[in-house]
Amino acid sequence: MKKKIKHWTWGYLFVAPTIIGLIVLNIWPIIETFVLSFQKNLGFNRYELSGLANYIKVFSDPEVWVSLKNTFVFSLISVPAGIFISLLAAWLLCKPIRGTSVYRMLFFLPMVAAPAALTMVWSWMFNTEFGVLNYLLGFLGVQKISWLNDSHYAMFSIILIAIWSSMGQQIIILIVAIKNVPKVYYEAAELDGANEKAKFLKIMMPLVSPNIFFLTVTGIIGALSQFDIVYMIYGTSNSTALDSVKTIMYQYYRAAFVSQDKLYASAIAVVTLVIIFALFQFPGKNLLFMLVLIQMMVPGQVFIIPQYQILSKLGMLNTVFALIFPGLVSAYGTFLLRQQYMSLPRELEEAAVLDGCNPWQTFTKIMLPITRSSISALGVFTALFAWKDLMWPLIANNDINKMSLAPGLSVLQGICMTNKGAMMAGSVIATVPMVILYFVFQKQFMEGIAQSGIKG
Repeated sequence: MKKKIKHWTWGYLFVAPTIIGLIVLNIWPIIETFVLSFQKNLGFNRYELSGLANYIKVFSDPEVWVSLKNTFVFSLISVPAGIFISLLAAWLLCKPIRGTSVYRMLFFLPMVAAPAALTMVWSWMFNTEFGVLNYLLGFLGVQKISWLNDSHYAMFSIILIAIWSSMGQQIIILIVAIKNVPKVYYEAAELDGANEKAKFLKIMMPLVSPNIFFLTVTGIIGALSQFDIVYMIYGTSNSTALDSVKTIMYQYYRAAFVSQDKLYASAIAVVTLVIIFALFQFPGKNLLFMLVLIQMMVPGQVFIIPQYQILSKLGMLNTVFALIFPGLVSAYGTFLLRQQYMSLPRELEEAAVLDGCNPWQTFTKIMLPITRSSISALGVFTALFAWKDLMWPLIANNDINKMSLAPGLSVLQGICMTNKGAMMAGSVIATVPMVILYFVFQKQFMEGIAQSGIKG
């Protein structure tokens, strides 16, 4: 019995930092957001209960309904279309062709491009007077189209940008999944006279369906949280096309940090949270793991107002710590590494115990070396997410000398409207470190995805 209690103690010690971090940084902010949504501001940081007033305002606000409609249209088109295109590209990249690593890196580039750089390039391509797209359509006799400022075409343009920017991660995950399909299935299909189309539809797609499901779930959650692209193209302007593309998270941002109505914005966040939980049912083997899953399913914007208030009370806004504060604990990383540790043979731990190792020695000397590829993959993913993050750094730091990459480039875009060269130079310089990081850890990155829970 004492041995069992000691084993439990080690287990709780290992999970304690993550669980405490999730409760402080994520679970408590969800509760706080929920509480704020039922209050009204009396001024001087004093609040009182207002019942359903904020929710009545949300459901009677036509802008919220427009934003919800746009968000659903965006999600229903961009997610399946993006996954299908990525699946085709991954299938082709798994063929025996030269320069596969180069092609993978080219598809990887959208992942490392900062939102400011990405949207600026696409804005040039969609430019009514000088854009490449209108230039090419001119050869076909098609009149110039105002892609970003015409409400009939703006959503299509935003969807196209979103698909292109998400393809890199999806293709890499699908390449690993396709390579894990045993070749014997394809060989048997060839003996039965199956062509490439049949092998694609009847063998490969069913076998990589867990990966497709994973990308669908994460893609929908990401689409329902879409903010960066709309903000970087339209800012907080009153463009005539904005009503046709603004998403619910864009509406949340404007309510919370432009109109400074954080209580009303909290109600918008809760409505978004309810929609996501209504769309997905998820299992959990125990309460602790369910906390991790909940955090993964909740849009990061739901945590922003309470986290902002915590830092404000501590006087730590406009600091480097404010930038890293929400990322101190990663539910995504916990989920990814948990899946790999669960796949390791139990005999490894038993052998270590027989050799006299305690749980800490087993973890540091056995488990960590085995999972170094997954840790490298997680490191690359974490670096990418932090490198490209826009909304939180935009809110938590107004000091231009302490801005991170994405908001810094967005400010540069505003300052250098007539100097596109400076903007592109900054974007290229910002992209190079992540390309080098991927190039150096490409092998470990692919192996880590293959070994982790991302493989489906």
